[in-house]
Amino acid sequence: MSYLGEDIRKLGFGLMRLPQTDGVIDIEQTKEMVDLFMDAGFTYFDTAWAYAGSEDAIRQALVERYPRESYQLATKNAAWINCKTKEEAYAQFDVSLKQTGAGYFDFYLLHNLGEARTEYFDKFDMWNWVAEKKVAGLIKHVGFSFHSTPEELNKISLIPCTSCNYCAKVCPMQIGISGSFTAMNSLTLYSDKDMALHQENWLVGRHGLKRANECVKCGKCEEACPQHIQIRAELEHVSEELLK
Repeated sequence: MSYLGEDIRKLGFGLMRLPQTDGVIDIEQTKEMVDLFMDAGFTYFDTAWAYAGSEDAIRQALVERYPRESYQLATKNAAWINCKTKEEAYAQFDVSLKQTGAGYFDFYLLHNLGEARTEYFDKFDMWNWVAEKKVAGLIKHVGFSFHSTPEELNKISLIPCTSCNYCAKVCPMQIGISGSFTAMNSLTLYSDKDMALHQENWLVGRHGLKRANECVKCGKCEEACPQHIQIRAELEHVSEELLK
């Protein structure tokens, strides 16, 4: 399976519940499990700041024993657990880096969005914060985990556009793709249509670009997108939700 430029086999190693002896994670057995997993050709490991002892265990069982480029490590941020300020939420990242010793994370997820938990990530501006960590090279891929209803999920799924504008170079219609997506993400996060339309007008119209509803759906943009965004579908969504 190729996922955003990563070749990953479909079975992942979840680290939420590890074997214990007298209430303490059994590191030696965990090492054996990691070795079996790696020997079978699998490379994706999933932990989280909230999984007690898990990040420390994977440091000992995996990170300190295998070359960093030989596996993918995912961890998660749970801003809704006892965080009263954005600084407390951001500090989970530093703790995770220290506990895993991984140097960077292949995947960093905002953990368990849904219901009242989502608002913590919004009010702490964590979407922009993780994007900055990605630019700094400390995160390769950003995502989120979710435990709620399909209807609520539809209200959340920000467009993962990095504004690289590779798509713009191949668009025959000169659609303002990244500007449209920035405006749409603003609408999703803040539910302020006037502000989102102002952004769309500035980033698209004022820069001499065509609007999302002028897309001819040729698909060239999707071939050029390093984030593998379904650009045609997202532009249609912009047209329906923002431009109408």
